[in-house]
Amino acid sequence: MAKYRKKPVIIDAWQWDGSEGMAIQLIQNNTVKGSVQKVLEGETPTVAFRIFTLEGAMSVSEGDYIIRGVEGEFYPCKPNIFEKTYESVGISVGEIDAALAEHNLHESWIEMEDDSNNLEALREILSRELNDNREEL
Repeated sequence: MAKYRKKPVIIDAWQWDGSEGMAIQLIQNNTVKGSVQKVLEGETPTVAFRIFTLEGAMSVSEGDYIIRGVEGEFYPCKPNIFEKTYESVGISVGEIDAALAEHNLHESWIEMEDDSNNLEALREILSRELNDNREEL
C-alpha cells in the first residue's frame, strides 16, 4: 500500500449552525444547491437541510461544514474530520465580501472568479490588508 498526502489547496467552507435561516441563505445566495424543510420529530420541529453533491443529495447536520471542492462541487464534512484535515488561512469568505464591498470591488471580484490566478492574487492582497487592519486594532 502506498501513502499519500493531500495537496495544499484553499477551499471555501461554511459551518452550518442548524438554523433554517442559514440554510435558506446559502441556497438563495446560490452558494449551494439544496433544499430545506421543517420536520416534526416528536414535539420538536427541526430543520432538515440537504445539499446536492456529485454523489446525489446528502443531508447536512448541525455543525457540519459545507465544503466547495477544487472543481466547484459541494459536499458536507463532519466537524471532527474537517478539523483534522483543514486549517484556517486567516481570511473568511464573509471577510472577503465585506472588504470588497467596502472598497467597491465586488464587480471586479465576480469578473475575476473565472481566472484562478487572478482570484488567488486578489485573495492574497485582501488577506494581507485584513491582517494588517487587525494588527492595527
